[in-house]
Amino acid sequence: MEPPKPQMVQIIENRSRVTGIVQDIQEQTELPDFVRLTVQVATVQPVTGFADLLSRQSPATAEVLARRSSLPTGLPGKRVEMTVRMAPMAKLFLQDDSILFLDAPIR
Repeated sequence: MEPPKPQMVQIIENRSRVTGIVQDIQEQTELPDFVRLTVQVATVQPVTGFADLLSRQSPATAEVLARRSSLPTGLPGKRVEMTVRMAPMAKLFLQDDSILFLDAPIR
């Protein structure tokens, strides 16, 4: 019996706009230049021109991998809006420099 052949997976360019509160930032040992943001999700919306793979999941929280060098200071506890993309194995990555601080707290 032959071993199974690897299957090709088509990558879908996708983006979603996430609004929420950054709960925590943790070091990411698998990707040394990255950290993991834990975000309490308020809304997920599509980004024009891209597939939206996240909003149908309606996550209450999201783990987002972000390049440490692209993050502003003072994130934990702040309400933010950010653009993310879903990579294989449902990993979310922050689009560099896409975080915006939002003024009003979520109630």
